[in-house]
Amino acid sequence: MPIIALQRRIREVGRIRMGDQGTTSEGKRYPRKATHFRLSSPDPTVIDAAADIYGGQAQAWDNNGSRHFEVYTEADQLRIALPPDPRDLGFSQWYELWGNKLCTRRCDGEREQINDQACVCDPEDRECKPTTRLSMFLPDIPGLGVWRLETHGYYAAVELAGALEIIEAIAGAHSIIPARLRLDQREQRKLVNGKPETRKFAVPVIDLDVSIMAVRSLTASGGQVALPEADDPEPSAEGWQPISHTPNEAPVALSLESQLKEIETPKKRAPRKNAAEPLKPTGRAPRKAAEVPKQTCDLCDKPYGADPLTRNPVQLEGCSKYVHKRCLDDQDPNPDPGDGGSTSSDGPRATAEPPPVTGRIIGETMSVGQHNKIMAMTAKAFPVATGTPSDVVRTIRREATLGLCTALGMPEMTSRSDLNSKQANLLIDALTKIEEGALTYDQNTGLLAERSTTEETT
Repeated sequence: MPIIALQRRIREVGRIRMGDQGTTSEGKRYPRKATHFRLSSPDPTVIDAAADIYGGQAQAWDNNGSRHFEVYTEADQLRIALPPDPRDLGFSQWYELWGNKLCTRRCDGEREQINDQACVCDPEDRECKPTTRLSMFLPDIPGLGVWRLETHGYYAAVELAGALEIIEAIAGAHSIIPARLRLDQREQRKLVNGKPETRKFAVPVIDLDVSIMAVRSLTASGGQVALPEADDPEPSAEGWQPISHTPNEAPVALSLESQLKEIETPKKRAPRKNAAEPLKPTGRAPRKAAEVPKQTCDLCDKPYGADPLTRNPVQLEGCSKYVHKRCLDDQDPNPDPGDGGSTSSDGPRATAEPPPVTGRIIGETMSVGQHNKIMAMTAKAFPVATGTPSDVVRTIRREATLGLCTALGMPEMTSRSDLNSKQANLLIDALTKIEEGALTYDQNTGLLAERSTTEETT
């Protein structure tokens, strides 16, 4: 099919509905008619605008598992505009039969389109329902798109088709036609089993906002039919009158100062009826940049960046509030204590020469428990003055820990997270002896010595 033969369409914004689904006491659903229009759309913005214009409360709506939004308006008539060539772009009529949310028959009264066969319904007792669909603009609601009205009534089918045929004949092609959609409440009396019964129902009706002669006079000259503003007065019997205009009259222009003032001073908009209450002030003063903790992970000493974070299990002064999740996950939950166990009760043992290490050993990183213990013991072994900034505290303790690791024979350490489980046990053992007084460590010289002999250890 060539592209020029494709049927034109306009985006559908939402639906104009004349009722909803009710539920009986047995749990069965049935169609329930309304006295005012109900609007629905997958776009919450247009539903909020409709609630502001037509009244009602915007709310979420489960449309058979699809999240939509709806508003039960307070209007029984809507200002509309019919698209150009409405019978081609926005109007259709079929006899349709639906089942399991699928259309199984679509017939024009002679030929069934889906199965490409002759109509199978009895003309006197049709199984298919007359289905009329009409798409229109709601000019009071911002946006480009049409709203669709669908009805299965007999009177709507014959009256809407007749109204569109007359309007199209008067206005001609390629004209946007202002109109009004009304919801007429009607009654019909019939004899049922020999008894009179009154049936009440609603019928959608299209009416013009201007007289027929006004439409004819405007479209005959090739002009477009103008949409009246919502607060415009009703047109006179002679139609719309042109506004007087002096050709030499200079247009009203704002000064540069007033234009800048309008840009810098935003206009105050009246809140919606269903708007939430504004947030109340907390009363807390804003923090200065120096008061904000440094955004650095304690395990790798690197900035947080965009990596996922988790709460730091060590909540001591000078520790970061969060650490990288990957750093914490890398900790071995069941480390092998090896030969770096706790100090025996027989006294301080000789410090053994650890194997040379160059960075983290995958699979043997220290556990969370070892990390927590090192952080707590480091805070006791290397105290700092109260009031020292947290980033300075972290730097002091980090340098002291890495210096102690160097004294224990673990050079080339750049971060506490480079320790494996055996090295962590060796460091814990040394910190324990320092706390007990068996060892001394000079941060300035980097020397580790036994207190009893003041002899340097290697």
